[in-house]
Amino acid sequence: MYYSAQEIAEIAVRIEENGHDFYIAAAATITDNENVKKLFESLAQKEVSHIAAFKHLLSRVEFEHSEFDLAASEDYLQHQADTHIFQKKDSGKQLAASITDAQQAIRLAHQFEIESVEFYSSLLKRVQSNAKQMVANIIEEEKQHAKELEAFM
Repeated sequence: MYYSAQEIAEIAVRIEENGHDFYIAAAATITDNENVKKLFESLAQKEVSHIAAFKHLLSRVEFEHSEFDLAASEDYLQHQADTHIFQKKDSGKQLAASITDAQQAIRLAHQFEIESVEFYSSLLKRVQSNAKQMVANIIEEEKQHAKELEAFM
């Protein structure tokens, strides 16, 4: 299966939307740790800015006219998109519904942030130079989110 660069950016929007939904739903279920609840509310708001950034990218930037081919061993972006924890619609809400305590929520959120760094690092290699800085900034923010979560692990 092939995805265009634009489709990959659309997947990025979906990942961020699901991340937002996860953080909102998880914050609502966390009753045993007020600090984690506040962290998740903060991270949810940060996901909103990532959504806006990727939507801006989709509307303003011309993507390179390349296709992503999973069969090419050096290009695993397609595989990452397909296996990302929040790639499917409503997966953030569904995952949050399974949370039993704050520590489980932290571990799931940390996994999400690490997978996002990997996905966006691959995406960075596929966007034109005028979008590279924005994607690089989002990568750094995702890394910071992971560090914030690690402080609670």
